[in-house]
Amino acid sequence: MNIRIRLLLDSEYATVNEVYNEAYGNIRPLDSFKWEFVNGPWGKAIYVIAEDLEKQGNKIIGTQSAIPMVFINGKGETVLTAKSEDTFVHPDYRGHKLFDRMYELLFSECKNAGIQYLWGFTYARKLF
Repeated sequence: MNIRIRLLLDSEYATVNEVYNEAYGNIRPLDSFKWEFVNGPWGKAIYVIAEDLEKQGNKIIGTQSAIPMVFINGKGETVLTAKSEDTFVHPDYRGHKLFDRMYELLFSECKNAGIQYLWGFTYARKLF
């Protein structure tokens, strides 16, 4: 298996949104994707993808993102955090530690962006 983990390119918004819609049986409009991940009030999300380089067109088979959000702590200080979102690995590729590899890049990019906490909600059936 030849899998590459990297950041999503601006030119790939429509493609990754199609992957999401196919995976979840949704119809999330591209404008909604851009509202959530590109035009947020605290900046663009960090969006990581996994792609299978052996598939024609380098098929996107996994996604993970961090949407920046500013919180105010108990001392009244602002803290840059990020909400984990669009967590997905195609069922055919599960069990190959792709979450771990995507999170490794995501954590590194969050640290570089000054994000202090990454948080989220999940329907996962087991820890990852």
